[in-house]
Amino acid sequence: MMTMKRSVCLRVSAALLACSAGVVKAGPYVGAQLGYDDYSIGYTDKEPGFGDLDLDGLSASGGAFGVYGGLRFGGEGTFFAVELNAGTGTAEYKETFESESLHVEAGTSYGLGFLVGTEVNAVQLYGRFGAQRTDFDLDDGISNDSVEDETPWGLRVGIGAELPLNESVSLRADWSRTMYDEIVSEDPFSGREFTYEPEQSAFQLGVTAHF
Repeated sequence: MMTMKRSVCLRVSAALLACSAGVVKAGPYVGAQLGYDDYSIGYTDKEPGFGDLDLDGLSASGGAFGVYGGLRFGGEGTFFAVELNAGTGTAEYKETFESESLHVEAGTSYGLGFLVGTEVNAVQLYGRFGAQRTDFDLDDGISNDSVEDETPWGLRVGIGAELPLNESVSLRADWSRTMYDEIVSEDPFSGREFTYEPEQSAFQLGVTAHF
């Protein structure tokens, strides 16, 4: 009797795995995600006659919300996808140094990614490679026109996993690292030059709908 029950359980488990495996199908998809952004910012203040001031380890963090959509090729086993994303966040850094201040705030962001992955035990694992562009508000607190709106491009790499719930819906966990181009701001009156080098780590949890 025990052998029969065990056999039935094994068959049911195998059937469930067979149903869930590979149900992330090829075709278009869209999704929404919530997450957490953590920026590390390198900062250099070059003042003629006074040398350079380098500050490393500056950080800004906050919540993030975004949407994404793409086109996936391949079903079970190896797959490839082209994906667009857009979102915004609340990451902000603000510091006062005696009579001077520094303010960096990240805003809207959008990008293009290429995903390559494979299926492992009914879970879709993938790597990400792409480009991201983010809007930054910068205030060095010194120059007369110190508040600037800059949107540098960055190289984004990452990893993620997608768990199918059925043929149309899946859950996603995604981590990425983005290295942005440096941002250079100059005060035309004093000749001081301010350089920002932001890098972003982002963790997102999302729900994907497949069509």
